[in-house]
Amino acid sequence: MNECNDRSAQLADQDEETAAVAWGFGAARRPQRALAADAFVHLTARGSLDTTRLGHDLAGRAAHGTLKLGRLTESLALAAQGGARHAVAAVLATTLPALLPAPGTRVRAGLAALMNLAADGAEQAESTAPVEGIAELAARKGSGLYLKAARRLHANTGMVEPFGGGTGFRFKIRDVRIDGRGGVVRVRSGGSYEVRFEVLHDCSECGNAINQVIVGLAGQERAQASVWNGKQRSGGGVKVVNRGSRVQALAEDNPGPAEWVGVSCEITIPDRPGTYEVRARYAQAYQGRLMTAKGRTVPQREYEDVLDWWTVDRPDGPGPRSTIGTVIVE
Repeated sequence: MNECNDRSAQLADQDEETAAVAWGFGAARRPQRALAADAFVHLTARGSLDTTRLGHDLAGRAAHGTLKLGRLTESLALAAQGGARHAVAAVLATTLPALLPAPGTRVRAGLAALMNLAADGAEQAESTAPVEGIAELAARKGSGLYLKAARRLHANTGMVEPFGGGTGFRFKIRDVRIDGRGGVVRVRSGGSYEVRFEVLHDCSECGNAINQVIVGLAGQERAQASVWNGKQRSGGGVKVVNRGSRVQALAEDNPGPAEWVGVSCEITIPDRPGTYEVRARYAQAYQGRLMTAKGRTVPQREYEDVLDWWTVDRPDGPGPRSTIGTVIVE
């Protein structure tokens, strides 16, 4: 009973701290905002502030007009300067999706500056998970400041595949280029388009499994291509795994620190007009293609079994957080 009471008291304290920081971020006077930013830095450093809860609180206040985005941007910028850059990114990842304008609706004052703050943090990070809804906003036509900010943020964020039930991640993806351009492209018709990107596979919890990164389109029943095959870490030497068996394949086996490697594949886009999201996920089949610069010098067939991992543990396939690029057929 005492443990329950202690836990309830702890949650109540966290609620009060979250509300106090949220109020401080929107305070009319700059000294009060600075104090809130300082409190945010200290509370997140000791792990006693729930950034997701704070993000939802801030989004709610902004939606109801009780929090000006200019004040929020200034407060979070102060917190980032104080050393809480990762915590600021976590808050923005929760706050921004609720503030993005639907087509035909009014853009909130200060939204462009808030997105640029998120883009600043993404540029300084090795890889930042994408903000939900940013790809769609970045793909809209126009030259408004908020659209430019959305495109900048989208260009500097990447996809992170977490390790389910673990403490780390499986892989990260960044610098996606479709058809030799950016991560969001408009095309006149469907067909085959080249997708290039960098991947960092660094799964210390994957054991001795042979891992793959597979790519396809949202809503399809199976992946279209496998692009990376290896053990725990990307980079290092290229070797043959499962040599002499029916599941022999080319793979990377890096005994040192994981390295970013460039990969490429062809993705087929339907010919009918629409927006098609290119997504990625992990697989642990026995074999997959290694489509790095070294791997592409060796003839490799596409292994069909690995493509069926598209819906393993995800009946509808990879979700929005697995999006790495967007093709818009006009």
